[in-house]
Amino acid sequence: MASLDRILVVAPTARELAPAAGWAAVCCGVGPVDAAAATAAAIVAHAPAAIIHVGIAGARAASGITPVRLVIGDAAHYCDLGAPEQFAPHVVAPSADLLVAARRALPSATLRTIGTSGRVGGGVGCDVEAMEGFAVLRRSEEHTS
Repeated sequence: MASLDRILVVAPTARELAPAAGWAAVCCGVGPVDAAAATAAAIVAHAPAAIIHVGIAGARAASGITPVRLVIGDAAHYCDLGAPEQFAPHVVAPSADLLVAARRALPSATLRTIGTSGRVGGGVGCDVEAMEGFAVLRRSEEHTS
């Protein structure tokens, strides 16, 4: 597991950002483009051992997820990328170690794939939507591989 003093917390808005003392933090902006750019810049600036993306996400009524429910993403799906998978990945998964640690720390959290879309309500095919999730995870994946 990552050294606790080398964790970067990424959130789209300042109101969603509440890192633990000593952790680096970046407000990445709303949407996948700003999130990818801000996350890449923060990786260069902070050289984190782990990156945690937090924020307020939307859930579909049929998902069974009630309001104010904590959700951990087991993968991020870029729902409206519009390019064939051979040219760009549509799904990325978090670090297995980080996912295990999150599940251990938050055992009552719901585990779901989180859809990323450039528009509200656009995460078709996923119960939960976060506009920045895929972009942050994709930049993190490239940093840690």
